[in-house]
Amino acid sequence: MRFPFFLAGMAGIPIFYKSINERYGSTQALWSTSALAFLQLFVFHGQTARPYSLGLLGVLFCYDGFSIKSGKSKNLKILIGVLLAAYSHYFALPYRDWE
Repeated sequence: MRFPFFLAGMAGIPIFYKSINERYGSTQALWSTSALAFLQLFVFHGQTARPYSLGLLGVLFCYDGFSIKSGKSKNLKILIGVLLAAYSHYFALPYRDWE
């Protein structure tokens, strides 16, 4: 049961590097990704069956999707991000008052 959370934690590392590299540069991306990969908080939550790694992966997919100008991959990345965030915790769904 822990394996999907481990995969989500591992999949978030290159997406995190790509997003930081595009915004701040390669040096900051390397340092930030090293911190993400080796800090005990992220390693622990990637090993346990907790939804934090899926939530982080969902947020990274949404951020990556919103940074793309247009196209099908933009909508697909945002959809994957929203679904992962909704799967990890239902409060992550956008709230809309339908009155």
